[in-house]
Amino acid sequence: MWENEQKFSRYLIKRLKNECFVCNRIETHGTLNGMPDIFVQGHGIDTFIELKNMNKVSVNDKRFKVPWRPGQVAWATVYRNTHKYNVNSFDITRCSWTFIGCSDGIIALPMWSNFMLNEVNVSDIRYTIDKCTKIKDILMAHSQLVMPSLCPSGLSMYKFIHDTALQYQYLFAGSDESYIDWPDEHVVARSIGMRLKELYSFAPADYNDCKVLSSKIASVIYSCYDNWLLNK
Repeated sequence: MWENEQKFSRYLIKRLKNECFVCNRIETHGTLNGMPDIFVQGHGIDTFIELKNMNKVSVNDKRFKVPWRPGQVAWATVYRNTHKYNVNSFDITRCSWTFIGCSDGIIALPMWSNFMLNEVNVSDIRYTIDKCTKIKDILMAHSQLVMPSLCPSGLSMYKFIHDTALQYQYLFAGSDESYIDWPDEHVVARSIGMRLKELYSFAPADYNDCKVLSSKIASVIYSCYDNWLLNK
């Protein structure tokens, strides 16, 4: 879709500015190894975005390798680890991003993982951006993750995920039981699935009940969508 990264960068910065973000290109020239290409501020958030133009990759590809340069994934890991703090028994973590210009759109990849061998798989958290997508919504919703501080029983984690499911139920169905306009079914399913992946990716391996709960949460939300279709 874009001939090179420079044109992809101009396109993305123009879209971000149209959504009232302030964008600063970062030219480190080796002064700080691995630092991303753009610093973005707006709508109460600030984050860093690394750009990759991969016009042979589709947004639907299940697996592909990203040509991160040495130090770039490590920089994202340091950023994530140093932007972690606790407020009222909740752990808050922030991430940077990699935006990939593909043949048929843009993949927004939050840098929650270390991506072994620079490989992105279908199980990794990622969001698709097309001409109609508001990048603001993705950055505002997914640039930080709020999780309860872990307790030995796991009840805190379980309750948090359960409450998150209820929030989605009210968000999409309407807390007053009057159904609001839903977005496209695929968008709903994907946004829910990606948000759940964010939650579970931070759950320890022994929190299997949290992962089992995912299908139950999805069932609740999808039933809301089915009810909306019936009452439309």
